[in-house]
Amino acid sequence: MNEPRVPRYHRAMSRDPGGYLEVKRGSGWEPVLRLYGFLRAVPHELVDCLFERSSTLQFDPIAAGRGVPGNASEDVWLDWEHLERPSASWVDWTEIIGVDHADLSPGLDEGPTRYRRVMDEHGRTVEWALADDPRLHGASGKPRDTPVLEEEKGEFLYRWERRSRREALWTQHDRRARALMEIFRVLAEEYGAANVRLIYWTW
Repeated sequence: MNEPRVPRYHRAMSRDPGGYLEVKRGSGWEPVLRLYGFLRAVPHELVDCLFERSSTLQFDPIAAGRGVPGNASEDVWLDWEHLERPSASWVDWTEIIGVDHADLSPGLDEGPTRYRRVMDEHGRTVEWALADDPRLHGASGKPRDTPVLEEEKGEFLYRWERRSRREALWTQHDRRARALMEIFRVLAEEYGAANVRLIYWTW
């Protein structure tokens, strides 16, 4: 029996993390990693790709609004049931590897990607290369309906771009979010893709 317990109330997911990575051993699910405390925040592009349209990227989420699975481990229910108006969903590894990772977001990212000017011996710009920290620093935010898609400042170019699902899943600037996805992948290799799932909620 895997009927979800869906909350009576719904609200858009934020980047405040709660939930678990679970694995299925035998006939039951067991917690492996508690998100609260491991993650300080969940990058908007990851939430957008997996669970809810929460950013300007506007991906069609892989696993929206499912609630907590009815056969979740006791640890999950102990954490979840005392929360007020939680919004929850879950996804397993088969769904993550089954989606088209080259799929581009309909919308542009909220923040720009930073490129560094590359010049020839005559001081002419020959190309723009990704900066060492392309997502950590940028120009001031643009309104969502702005027609300006790039802005040049000194030796840097800031460009507002669409994102692929591959980028949203694997290249977040948050190192702990990257670590979460890597742990997810390793567990799927060990236990099988259908036997590892990420349960996520906000409150």
